[in-house]
Amino acid sequence: MTFDETGARLRCPSCGGTSDTDGSFCIYCGTRMVLPITSLREDDVKRLREELAPVVDRRDRTDLRISTLWVVIPFVGLMIVSVAIVAVLFADAFARFEGGAYDPDDPFVMYSTGAMAYMVGLSVMNTGLYVILALLTYKLVERRNEHFARERMFRNAIMSFSEKSVGARFRYSIPANAETKRSPILWAGVIAIPGIITLAGMVATMVIGSADDSNLGAYVMITLVLAPVSLMLLVAEFYLFYFMTAEMSNHHKRWMGFIRETKAFLGRAGYTAGGLSEPMSLPDRSIALYVIASVFTGTLFFFYWWYSIVKDGNEHFRHHRYFEDQLIALLSTRPAEPGDRSTSISWA
Repeated sequence: MTFDETGARLRCPSCGGTSDTDGSFCIYCGTRMVLPITSLREDDVKRLREELAPVVDRRDRTDLRISTLWVVIPFVGLMIVSVAIVAVLFADAFARFEGGAYDPDDPFVMYSTGAMAYMVGLSVMNTGLYVILALLTYKLVERRNEHFARERMFRNAIMSFSEKSVGARFRYSIPANAETKRSPILWAGVIAIPGIITLAGMVATMVIGSADDSNLGAYVMITLVLAPVSLMLLVAEFYLFYFMTAEMSNHHKRWMGFIRETKAFLGRAGYTAGGLSEPMSLPDRSIALYVIASVFTGTLFFFYWWYSIVKDGNEHFRHHRYFEDQLIALLSTRPAEPGDRSTSISWA
């Protein structure tokens, strides 16, 4: 038999079995054997369930699944608008060249007013697509904030109960600045403003038209102002993608560690916690590689990066929901006595 130093018989917290040989690990599933604590009171477990219930109920508002169409539709739309703009410019330039209206010494009158008006219309559509992406960014950042806050309440309830009931303190900890609240409005603005700048540049080009020297100077001045602003916004976008990717990845790893410690605590409390599923790891995404790919594709890779952020979040929330349901169901049963492999006994 397997006993601890006091002579009490150990049992497996995963499969519920007891070993007939001397060893620290279960001979059936390989899990480390622990001493069950059978002093949990029904009222204590009931209070834990009642404390967890409103936290779990909040997930329908905080852990929203976001459709990847929020990324696919703007991507397809931007591709169509970009191709349309290029087609209009080339068609108009060709028509003016054939008609003898093109003057290579005056490039600012290369395109007709009609063509420029059409391009402005397409730029308006382009800005609308940026607005969609800004709304997506708002939803992602807000979902991140609300989920982190809800999960913190869930973790604290479990850890507090563990310490009070069986005297087991979790080694799990969160770095001080790991889950800082972010501003959804700020980061949505970072995504929306480049679209507005593109539209403003197109309108400025149209207004210049057959520009004289004074208008040309104004155009150059506008360009000199907007260029550094656009560069700063691009850097901000990279930071947005960085923290949305890295923070969710690290958060998911901490969540996996918390689940393992929760299962160990439940094993000490006499529960057979092997049925509680552990989530799969999220893909290991290289931030440096993603930045390089985004730069060399003219930020087109941003759309795949957006897609991965949406997908990873949805996957984390799916596993989160599954574990919470399993845990609540397990806490509705009475802890098994040493040697008892059943977990289907209700408190009632």
